[in-house]
Amino acid sequence: MTGDPVEAVLGDLDLLSRALLNLVSNAVKFSPPGGTITIDLESGISSPGGVDGVVVSVRDEGPGISVDDRAHLFERFTPLALPGGRRPVGSGLGLAFCRKVINLMGGEIWVESELGKGSTFSFVLPRVAVRAAAHT
Repeated sequence: MTGDPVEAVLGDLDLLSRALLNLVSNAVKFSPPGGTITIDLESGISSPGGVDGVVVSVRDEGPGISVDDRAHLFERFTPLALPGGRRPVGSGLGLAFCRKVINLMGGEIWVESELGKGSTFSFVLPRVAVRAAAHT
């Protein structure tokens, strides 16, 4: 016998973990010393593209991302410069990887940012109803 339906998301746990680790790592890299990084999880939220589901957001207190840079942010080989004009670190593949993983799972990833006020990277995964096993 099965229990009542519960909401869940379906996806590859390893790939999702790597995507989330990449977003947190970027937040650490771009945040000032002593800055705060916040990770939020919300259900029943729609993405800018209309995907309804569970949203994970990683917010930092970094320098923010210009509108021009945001236009190419999730493309391969487009690393951003670090604060203070320092050279980019990494290959510029991390956010492209995140986008690919999230899209393959039916989700969407986006960024909201304001120069001087930090950035929030969010992704949504569609919810599915599953039946939980009944406990006897």
